[in-house]
Amino acid sequence: MNSLNKAFPAWKFNKVADFGQMKSVYNPNNGSRVTKFVKDFSLHYMIKNRTLNQQYQTLGTTFENTITMIVAHSNKLTENQLVQINGLTYKIINLSVDDSSQFNRYDYLTLSATTKGV
Repeated sequence: MNSLNKAFPAWKFNKVADFGQMKSVYNPNNGSRVTKFVKDFSLHYMIKNRTLNQQYQTLGTTFENTITMIVAHSNKLTENQLVQINGLTYKIINLSVDDSSQFNRYDYLTLSATTKGV
């Protein structure tokens, strides 16, 4: 059994992330429009920790300074969404979808921190 077909215990999915996009919304205080993160849905997730060797392998690549999150398979996920965790916004730079026929299916998302207004 490889790591992609591994069944993770449900208690490890103890954090919640919001998925959405940046939208221009009306500010009721002054009538202007501001760009802010608008949540479409939420999913429970767990963080996949990298080994020291895996950390070294990411140096100098687009995967440097990224985190990998694991969620139960969802058809709602796309690579053009943003993820908000504890008030920080991340961009999905890689989405590895498990489209097998396994009962326990997980999607792996590689996230990179964004700057405000992305």
